[in-house]
Amino acid sequence: MAESASTGTLVLIGIFLLLILRRSYLTTKGARFSEGRLLVFAGVYVLLLGLTLFLSYQVLPLWTLALDVGVLAAGSYFFAGYTRERVDFFRTPNGNWRYRLGMQAAVLYVALYLVRLGLEAVYLPAYLSFAPVAAPANLSAITQGILTLVDALLSLSTGFLVGRAIGVIGRHREVLAGSPPEAGSPPLPSGTDRPRDDAPAHGP
Repeated sequence: MAESASTGTLVLIGIFLLLILRRSYLTTKGARFSEGRLLVFAGVYVLLLGLTLFLSYQVLPLWTLALDVGVLAAGSYFFAGYTRERVDFFRTPNGNWRYRLGMQAAVLYVALYLVRLGLEAVYLPAYLSFAPVAAPANLSAITQGILTLVDALLSLSTGFLVGRAIGVIGRHREVLAGSPPEAGSPPLPSGTDRPRDDAPAHGP
């Protein structure tokens, strides 16, 4: 039973990692813009963060809540400005808006996920497999510190997604208020493929 549960957890993590890599890649190539999709995607991650932190606070001191909320707010603010300055909008011949972000943003988000995953795998395997975490009396100070760090990284990742949504939406409104680019996107770097307009919408 334990072995099957562990295998199931690894499969779930692998699928989730593939989804993150795929979305990140598509965003660097050009994702179809949808304000609603961006907001829903960010909202789902905020809900997941809230659930995770609620479970963590069963074993962590309450002051860590202020830390996580601060990291979430700071990350959202920073990445909103970062995205707003770097997002690139263009229109397809059919008139659909697409946006593209540089590879740096994708690499940063994937790195945050992998670091958090590594910490959980080494120090908090029960936390990784969604098993109940030990009671406060059985949780060492080092383990509490690792759990606090993992939650802070999750808050930062969520801030990344919230800030990205705010930045992309804000920049799109600026483009609409100014002079929108003509149909057709600017040339891509050599060796990259243009996303087809009739392809399914990908990416948040």
